[in-house]
Amino acid sequence: MGARTTPLPACTLHAVAALVCLAASLLAWLLFFVQYWPYRALFDEQGLYFDAAAGVVVRSQSAMLVVPALGLLLLALMLALLGRRKHRRQARP
Repeated sequence: MGARTTPLPACTLHAVAALVCLAASLLAWLLFFVQYWPYRALFDEQGLYFDAAAGVVVRSQSAMLVVPALGLLLLALMLALLGRRKHRRQARP
């Protein structure tokens, strides 16, 4: 017969999900600071900046990279708090 496996506690699953969301949020923040932050004051009236050294056009809409970064950070915080709450409930005698 196969070995019986016990499911992971809900608090462990919440912790893993929170860490994954935190890692994704950090990646989004990195993209924000690399692709938008250095050019934030250099946009023309059309919202464009041409970086001749790199040969790329950067748009002011790149600032929207902060939305998933903040969203994932908030989701990670909510999952961590929910996992902590479940852990406290399971630890009670």
